Amino acid sequence: MKPLAVEVRMKLAALAAVSALSGLALVACSKDSAAPPAASSSASAATTTNAPASAALPKPSASAPAPAAMVEIDLSSADPAWKGWVVQGPKEAKVLADGVHGARVAANGMDAFDLAFGQGKPLYKDIKSGIEAAKKSGNVKITITTDTADKLEWTVEAGSTKAYNFVWAIKASGKDMSCQTNTAMGVTSEAMLAQLKTACGTLQKK
Repeated sequence: MKPLAVEVRMKLAALAAVSALSGLALVACSKDSAAPPAASSSASAATTTNAPASAALPKPSASAPAPAAMVEIDLSSADPAWKGWVVQGPKEAKVLADGVHGARVAANGMDAFDLAFGQGKPLYKDIKSGIEAAKKSGNVKITITTDTADKLEWTVEAGSTKAYNFVWAIKASGKDMSCQTNTAMGVTSEAMLAQLKTACGTLQKK
């Protein structure tokens, strides 16, 4: 049986992903919170917005910024559960708490580095149920591009904008973990998408 805190975290993470797709009130974070606050971290899984899913998609820039050089980032400030855990990310990225024992690493700017980690396996069944419900809403075009035992990836299209998302089940230092994009926003740059996926593999406990 999973500890209650872990079960709650996974359910909220799944709900955040589902809500970002279907345009419900609860999403991983609002557009304004994509830039980490200077004085305090936000509980990203509990932030709300009334904007439809199509309005949440970032607009792709004419020229996406080049991926930044990566450095080791200590995740312990996110929650006591992350003491000793590190990951590779941009030097300017901030570590944020999500309010349910997860850890988020996010940099300032549109389509910037933004990656969330959780302890335990993702709730794929709940996420996929939300994707199917969002497809029926007709607000956006959602396409699942990868669906395996440990990887769920999809695109969200609204007008001329396409955002990429993924939720991966990973093993880090022998433990089951999750690694995912900010599913409320996604990422429109394929270069940044590749950098986020690479960063998932750098999570470790020292």
